[in-house]
Amino acid sequence: MDYTSILQSIIKQLDSNEFINILIMNIDKEINAKILATTMEIKAKHPELSQFLEEMPVTIPSEGNPKVNRKILNDYHDSLKNILKKYE
Repeated sequence: MDYTSILQSIIKQLDSNEFINILIMNIDKEINAKILATTMEIKAKHPELSQFLEEMPVTIPSEGNPKVNRKILNDYHDSLKNILKKYE
């Protein structure tokens, strides 16, 4: 049995909401992995910038219980990439 057949079999067993939730979780994991990789790259290549990572406006919530969504995570990743671009 090839991987495509296995995947199709799994998809048939899940209802559409379960499948969508799995996709969303994977997207969120991917974004978080990119954030981690970029943060580690900054710390490795430019350790002097590490002190500023926690002070970035996107990491300081302006409300008591901030909601973290995909857009906020993507914006944060973009800001990390911009820091790298400025110092390379």
